[in-house]
Amino acid sequence: MQTPIAVWPSREAAENYERATPILSAYGASDMYGALEEVIFELYLCFLNDVPMTLMRGQEFSQLRRLYRDREAGDQARMAWEEAWASRLESWRRKKLYDGLHNVLRAFFEHAALVRPSTYRVTDIDDWCRTVEAIGELRNCVTHGASRVSDRLANLSHQLVGDAFRFNEGDPLDVRLEHLMFIECFCDQLLTAINLSLVEKVMGPVGRR
Repeated sequence: MQTPIAVWPSREAAENYERATPILSAYGASDMYGALEEVIFELYLCFLNDVPMTLMRGQEFSQLRRLYRDREAGDQARMAWEEAWASRLESWRRKKLYDGLHNVLRAFFEHAALVRPSTYRVTDIDDWCRTVEAIGELRNCVTHGASRVSDRLANLSHQLVGDAFRFNEGDPLDVRLEHLMFIECFCDQLLTAINLSLVEKVMGPVGRR
């Protein structure tokens, strides 16, 4: 059984909706950044599980490399490798969380040897990483309850292509629906770019066929 908690006349309902929209947009932006973080890490983990030697360089990981070489010696050896590798991945992810998601995205492109798709002309990997950094700064401002635009958010937003995600230092932090739409569009285009880059890594430039 449902019970109405409030009944408003149309004008009051419109006013309340208008007041709530910035709050919902701000938390929506935070949630979308969290989703972007999850996707980028999962993509990176797919690569690392396929090319584990990426995280086993150096003397400190000599034992881990030995377990990797011996992993097919039997069930016990396989389980020892899987346990050690899971621990290594957990440690890597924990440290990467402090690097900034934009740096994680850049490292993924570099380690996976992915490049900008041939059909892209206006933006490149640096632009995508900068956009992720700007969205991350907005998320930080929202999370910490900032009432004003930080200098970092302002500087980053002014470096982005276009003006759909533009903030000025010291202005009230007003997250609007158009900012949320920008983030949603960017996430869609970033994932499309990664997919195309993976396809072109195998097939060559698809735009020339």
